[in-house]
Amino acid sequence: SVGRTILPYLLSRYKSRQNANVLVLDLTGTAKYTQYGIQYTALDTYLTGLHQKEFMLVAGSLENSVAAAQRIVTTLLKAADYYRVINVILDVDQRELFETIAQDVLSVNFIVDTNISRIERMRNVIERCNIPNVGRRVIINKCDVPIRPIISKLGLDDKIDYQICTVPTVPTIIDAGLNGYN
Repeated sequence: SVGRTILPYLLSRYKSRQNANVLVLDLTGTAKYTQYGIQYTALDTYLTGLHQKEFMLVAGSLENSVAAAQRIVTTLLKAADYYRVINVILDVDQRELFETIAQDVLSVNFIVDTNISRIERMRNVIERCNIPNVGRRVIINKCDVPIRPIISKLGLDDKIDYQICTVPTVPTIIDAGLNGYN
């Protein structure tokens, strides 16, 4: 797996411990939080109540449409009064959601691993992402090799407006997923 569930969770959890209220909104519909023994609020429950906690993890599926995205943007604008950090997690196929939500973001993180077919899919996503004044970061998960070939395959050889981060294989995370603990 590419790490789309656990990496944003860990980064968001870390940020929430730095005196920041954090909302994580996983709209992929494929989140694996229960695999890690992590509890979350269902998307429908959150959208009807807009609960506030120092760290709020919300997951569910959402129709990939402009109308659904506009509803989420309205929700996020309200949530921004309380949450200093809001992380929205999307799948590469949720293009309409991404293009609508991305107009109001400060940065976009692209999470990929060392699998060639996923690198090629992510290259297409990165090439389509041309949002002015938005920071862009590529996070390469399970990366225990030199990154130059990955950067080339992503088409980022001559780009300077991206931050590249690598996350090595972490046995503790694999163990947590296999044995269901947070």
